[in-house]
Amino acid sequence: MGFHRNDREYSRYLKGNPGDIAAHHKTYTMSTQISKKKALEYINHYRSGLPAGSIKSGWLNRDIIDAIVILLSTHQLTGIRVYLAKYTADDPENNIVKDTDTFILVPTQNGIAGNMDIDTAYYDYTRICPPVCDGDEGD
Repeated sequence: MGFHRNDREYSRYLKGNPGDIAAHHKTYTMSTQISKKKALEYINHYRSGLPAGSIKSGWLNRDIIDAIVILLSTHQLTGIRVYLAKYTADDPENNIVKDTDTFILVPTQNGIAGNMDIDTAYYDYTRICPPVCDGDEGD
């Protein structure tokens, strides 16, 4: 069963068959450029239910872009996986406080189980909002 990005039938299907989300997500195209207006609609809808202090966004510096460009020359990348994570210890040298949320990014490549993480390419280059929210859009 294949679906398209804006297919209402897909949304109805997932609501009625939550156990099948993973199986059918493989046919659902996620890479779609949208307008800023639509993006802000989605962002603000997500944020409307967040408790105070929750992560609103993460900013990735140029280092992650450069690292991925280098990997493009040595790997057949299929995408980038984003893990939600939490620091396990204080690291004053890098301004990290234990239990602060972060994002871990890892490029993926084809493997026996589909899109597999590249074991040597986990990155923590994210500046989290809050506390650092300069340039962050949305409410």
